[in-house]
Amino acid sequence: MFLLTCWHQIVYPGGSGKTSAARIFAAALNCLSHKGKNVKKPCGECQECTLFFARRSRDVKEVDSVSLNKAENLRYIIKNAMLPPVSSSFKAFIIDECQLMQGSTWSTLVNSLEEECHRIIFIMITPDLSKLPRGEIHGSQRFHFPKIKESDIVQRLEKICLEEGLDYDQNALEFIATRSNGSLRDGEMTLEQLSLLGKRITISLTYELIGIVSGDELLELLALALSPDTSNTVKRAAELMRSRIDPMQLISQLAILIMDILFGKFHEKISDVKRQFFERHTCEYTCITLTLYINPWYHQ
Repeated sequence: MFLLTCWHQIVYPGGSGKTSAARIFAAALNCLSHKGKNVKKPCGECQECTLFFARRSRDVKEVDSVSLNKAENLRYIIKNAMLPPVSSSFKAFIIDECQLMQGSTWSTLVNSLEEECHRIIFIMITPDLSKLPRGEIHGSQRFHFPKIKESDIVQRLEKICLEEGLDYDQNALEFIATRSNGSLRDGEMTLEQLSLLGKRITISLTYELIGIVSGDELLELLALALSPDTSNTVKRAAELMRSRIDPMQLISQLAILIMDILFGKFHEKISDVKRQFFERHTCEYTCITLTLYINPWYHQ
């Protein structure tokens, strides 16, 4: 997040609450109950908080980062920032995805406001700090948001299911949390999409929506690939790709599966399909894969 008295800068990852935190921060700056008190959050009851949360504040604005690349829009924001606050202590501008702003936009904005920044705050939000111009953000205050823990995402999804009256399989919610990669927003969006497909959130329904193959299906395909039955191997792979999965996704899953087997990670929670696979193919498969890793001439 950037402040332009100080810039305030909130950085990655997506779905970890950056924009919500920026709004709360802007509200806290202007909260009337904070004057002369060491309070860290908006009261939600004073006039400024009421205006802000009703989206009627004239001193706190959310600005589209891409629109600022147009000269007329940038001039309007700069002119607006120069005016004193209408009723608040600070004028605050929240700009999400600020990495989409062009270099010239950054330069114009900073140069125009660096001497007129009293009571002006720009909160800039980005998932990728490396894409911002270093010279323009020098001296800004930065707040790095860590990825949300999978256990916390699961708890939130469980709460939503209870509130919405959705039945769910625990392993389905755990899988959604893992696939969300620390983004609560992505997890909630996936759950919302699943809720439209049925009243029960199951692991098979989750696989179908996301477009991936289950571990057992992958093992069956790998077992076919290790067999001399080339025709059925190609046929089964084609069926999977026609039904729901992208070819590159299938290849990626197979690669992860192979690495898990090599490092002994796939023996956890063993199923009948897994047991049969290891009984029939583990020795042969290990020899083949070790050859791939050890022999540098194997691909030639």
